[in-house]
Amino acid sequence: MFLADGVMRWQDYSLMFLGLFIAQLGGDYLYYNFTHFHTDPRDSHTKLFAGWKPFFADKWLAGKRTLYAGLFCLFIDALIGVYFIIKIGWGLALFILAGGAIALLFTPLMLMGLKEITVFLAFGPLAMMGMAFAMTGRIRAETVAASIPVGLWVAIVAHLKSANIKSMDEQTGTVTLSTSNITVSVMAILSYAVLIGGVMLGYLPKWSLLGLLSIPMMTRVLITLFGIRSTITEYLTPVIISILALSAGGLLMAAGYLL
Repeated sequence: MFLADGVMRWQDYSLMFLGLFIAQLGGDYLYYNFTHFHTDPRDSHTKLFAGWKPFFADKWLAGKRTLYAGLFCLFIDALIGVYFIIKIGWGLALFILAGGAIALLFTPLMLMGLKEITVFLAFGPLAMMGMAFAMTGRIRAETVAASIPVGLWVAIVAHLKSANIKSMDEQTGTVTLSTSNITVSVMAILSYAVLIGGVMLGYLPKWSLLGLLSIPMMTRVLITLFGIRSTITEYLTPVIISILALSAGGLLMAAGYLL
């Protein structure tokens, strides 16, 4: 989008990209710490993704050091934010403060059942509109239109990764998981509907419809979810496919600006 509009500043873009990565890393450290080092029974990854840990969480950053690591990441991001506020203006502070609040409050928000909404806002509208504001000094309709499908795809991945095992048949190995097939279906349908609507309304280039090529992968995810029985291994397959659908959909939408 920035390249197509001739506003790309690679130094600023790279710094923003780094800031997003650091924010994600900081949020992971805080999440890991606030769920009692990944042993809280409400922590949705405990069953399916028990081996997950942030970088060096079991070595250099063991114990309470994960808390300090998370706060340090947010401090670095605050410095990056100050740089952009000085350069762009105080309007950008709203995006920076919102991002910091989400990183700090993600764990309680998740435990309140607001994980998908929080992830959608953080990785969709907030991140993309914030970067666009830093580049152009304003919020544009095309950025909003592009951010909604991306945010929904990330929220689908987050929902699938947050499944808990509700019951398991020890003899057959089949499991019942706490996923909502309807929620995933609605988010998937809405994401592609917004993409099509954005093109029809002229907010997105017509070639952004290439993002629709990720529909077969998303369909595969839904077909598996609506299966009556599945093993944990079979369930992990649609989780991976949903990540591929997110990546493919986003890259293909971006390619629409270069064609």
